[in-house]
Amino acid sequence: MIYIVISFLITLLTLIMVRRNIYYKKKIIPTLLIGSAFTLTVLIYPFSVGTNMISKLVFSFIYAVQTIILNEDVSLVSTVPVQNGIDMIHVTFIYILFLLMPLFTVSFLISLLSDFTVKLKLHFTKNKEIVIFSQLNEKSIAIAKKTNNRQNTIIFANCIDRNNDFIKQAMEIKAVKLSDEIQNIDMKRMKCKNLTLYMISSDEDENLNTTLQIIDENKIWIETQYVSF
Repeated sequence: MIYIVISFLITLLTLIMVRRNIYYKKKIIPTLLIGSAFTLTVLIYPFSVGTNMISKLVFSFIYAVQTIILNEDVSLVSTVPVQNGIDMIHVTFIYILFLLMPLFTVSFLISLLSDFTVKLKLHFTKNKEIVIFSQLNEKSIAIAKKTNNRQNTIIFANCIDRNNDFIKQAMEIKAVKLSDEIQNIDMKRMKCKNLTLYMISSDEDENLNTTLQIIDENKIWIETQYVSF
């Protein structure tokens, strides 16, 4: 029973951390993976092989890692006798993680590939003009289409749960889509000829404060355009 309670607490903590990072999509899958690994380590511990606590913990952790890399051995759990409701909950919890962790792993690998593609594309922006929009919406798409040319690279920030039509239009002009908010983009490393920001918001004070934050953190000169709704 104690292992189920500890696992439940770890799961609850993981979900709280996921909720706190809901606007930072890159952190969600790694958080779920790490939380699931620790949860599975605790659940497997009673069935693990070892002569002492440390060896059993090591075995349990390795077992959890094998689950992450899609190479778990389910025979260890399949032979566990289920004698009551608590045992049933315990084993069911483990099998749920067996199903979820490979999905988290695949999602994480896809995310890494996507990040690599974005970084590769940004690498070739050297000596080009970069135009960054703080939002992906109807106004930013319209402006991007007018300013798009072979000499610049269009970047849309804060691309989380956006309209599919906007995503399609952004792809048509070969724009880079980032989930980060505009103030969280590392602009210091952008070896570009010129950097222009379009702050798409109806809140003028927020636009100004965000711009000042970007300039202060990146220590670079940025041309800024403000577009109100």
